[in-house]
Amino acid sequence: MNSANFEYAAPQQLHEAIALFSRTPGALPLAGGHSLLLDLRTRTVSAPLLVDLRRIKDLHGIHTVDSGIRVGAMTTCRELAENRLVNERYSALAEAAAANGDAQVRARSTLAGNLAYNHPAGDLQAAALVLRAVIHVVGSGGERAIPVDSFFLGPQRTDLAAGEIITHIDFPAAPGAGSAYEKFKNPANGYAICGVAARVGPEAKGGECYVAVSGALPSPGRLASVESQLAQKSLTASKIAKAAKLAETDYDYRSDLHASAEYRAHLAAVLCERAVLRAAERADLSG
Repeated sequence: MNSANFEYAAPQQLHEAIALFSRTPGALPLAGGHSLLLDLRTRTVSAPLLVDLRRIKDLHGIHTVDSGIRVGAMTTCRELAENRLVNERYSALAEAAAANGDAQVRARSTLAGNLAYNHPAGDLQAAALVLRAVIHVVGSGGERAIPVDSFFLGPQRTDLAAGEIITHIDFPAAPGAGSAYEKFKNPANGYAICGVAARVGPEAKGGECYVAVSGALPSPGRLASVESQLAQKSLTASKIAKAAKLAETDYDYRSDLHASAEYRAHLAAVLCERAVLRAAERADLSG
């Protein structure tokens, strides 16, 4: 099946892209393009215009800001996985990026593209949730910042309005924190049958922990009951194992031709325990 006809534009300035979206209702951004091009080919979606964002220099790069990092929307998964600062301070993000598809996909797939598409079996959403990302977007109505907990609304649905694009994603500083991402992938396409991201501390000195799952739920989301159980000063292996069991029993997982809900529930508990253990090992929980 061939896609419906569409126009193509590749602006070099952000204001040019915003103008294109403003005067072409239904236009869609091309930010990596793997999933969108497939959807166009199968006519799951249609668009009169694709706006390729790759040439806009302001949408690229990884920079330090306010002790945290700012990641440009068009930063690729390969760049995230190979960046020293991301690996040292935001391990869950680096590991999720490294787990995204294969080498060819990672060379093209972008952080913003993954977050905006919000595929139920994506990897980067779970990392963004536990690392408390703030997604910055712009459109004809101006700029706004969206906390990650408000961004994902459901399978392939986000808080992005028509004509808005992501410009960058901020990850706040978390001195002493440790994070990790664990994944059981579909061997055919690399998507997550279940993926779990965890971040422990620095609040873990007083008890805070974040855990999020992707692939197993209708849309990536946090595991509140697990987080509540882990909100204690002393994180022993036995306490982590007990809390991880809640991931298996407290949530309604999805079934499809790749895995049953029961199997995904089991994976969620196993991967939750592994991710939290590794995050805790990386965290500074002294004091």
